[in-house]
Amino acid sequence: MSIEKRTNFTINEIDDYHMLRNDPDYEIVNPKIIEIFINEDAFTLWYETSAKRHSHWNISNTSISKATYSTASPSDVVKTIYFVCKHAGMPRKAKPEENCGLERKPKRIRKESIKDGCKAKITKKTLRNGRVAVEYMWHHATHQPEKNLAMGSGCGREAAEVARNDLRCLEMQESIGKDLSVLISLVKDKIKDSKSKLDSLNMLSDQLGVCISKVEKIGTALQQQQPKEK
Repeated sequence: MSIEKRTNFTINEIDDYHMLRNDPDYEIVNPKIIEIFINEDAFTLWYETSAKRHSHWNISNTSISKATYSTASPSDVVKTIYFVCKHAGMPRKAKPEENCGLERKPKRIRKESIKDGCKAKITKKTLRNGRVAVEYMWHHATHQPEKNLAMGSGCGREAAEVARNDLRCLEMQESIGKDLSVLISLVKDKIKDSKSKLDSLNMLSDQLGVCISKVEKIGTALQQQQPKEK
């Protein structure tokens, strides 16, 4: 799957009725996908435009490698982050009520838990050479994330706002990246121009040195040719 996959929506087109939910292009017979990204930016682009567009993820755990540099290999795992679906785990069982003769407090209305034991997860491994290896358990066997949001619901409005903010961030990153590229190009041109001028000055300096040396030799020769006074 290409990390360049993008949505066709713009910020102005995202509203309560345009939920940014993608159904991955993977085969159901292969529920675990291995992805290798050249750096953190490439992973972030994939996560924001693919994995995050399919489901909501929570970071469940992070581990840091304690390997020493003397024994380390470029392919060693430096850091591992585990993302799990927000439906992971099971609902908590309600505690049995105890009646001790005390006045009962009004029951607090609890929302129905969304936990259903979903096993979908993302294991992100940052390698010492800067690459990022991902094990993507993309299949949500217990529910369908792309159909979770009711059109026009409050949840849908919240998700649309999140999607708008995500796209704004991506567009800002792209804009900053382009501006930086232009700035770097200008700086390189200035450096080349300065180097060219410096080379010209050095050449003129060398030529001036040669001319001064010739003038000094001519002056010395003229002094030697003058008749000595008796």
